[in-house]
Amino acid sequence: MAARLYDAKLTMVGGPLLRTPEAFAMRPDDVRLIQYVNNWIGARTADGTITGIRRYWFGGFKWTSRFDTSAKPEPAKQ
Repeated sequence: MAARLYDAKLTMVGGPLLRTPEAFAMRPDDVRLIQYVNNWIGARTADGTITGIRRYWFGGFKWTSRFDTSAKPEPAKQ
């Protein structure tokens, strides 16, 4: 998105952690939270919510109309 908005050339350093547009980060020892989130993901996948969210956020850029994209970022100070 940033590359499209600002005509930038971006490079991913170290490569992607996973090949999915969304992720959750949790402590590996929080078993109850992990189970809760896994159950939530399963339920939201089954009812189609995740598909709709993925389509909205990652299938296009219509949501960017909410933001002022005419402003350009300031160059980094060296």
